[in-house]
Amino acid sequence: HEPIEVHVHEGYWAPLTEGRVHLRDVLRFLYSGAFNSLRARSFSRYMFGRTVECKMPVLSHLRLLVTTIILSFFVLLN
Repeated sequence: HEPIEVHVHEGYWAPLTEGRVHLRDVLRFLYSGAFNSLRARSFSRYMFGRTVECKMPVLSHLRLLVTTIILSFFVLLN
């Protein structure tokens, strides 16, 4: 048999959130994630059996800022 690609998150979350999540909720989630990431210089991840401190490159901050600005323009156009 050939492998089948399955997106579990879609099957699990879609019925639970349908009609309950609005654009305002999505934007609040995206903006809070962006602003928290822009404030942080590093983040911790549990990988390979231990906690690893990962530093965010300056270019990643710049790209995130530009993406947030572009998202804001789309929100204003809507």
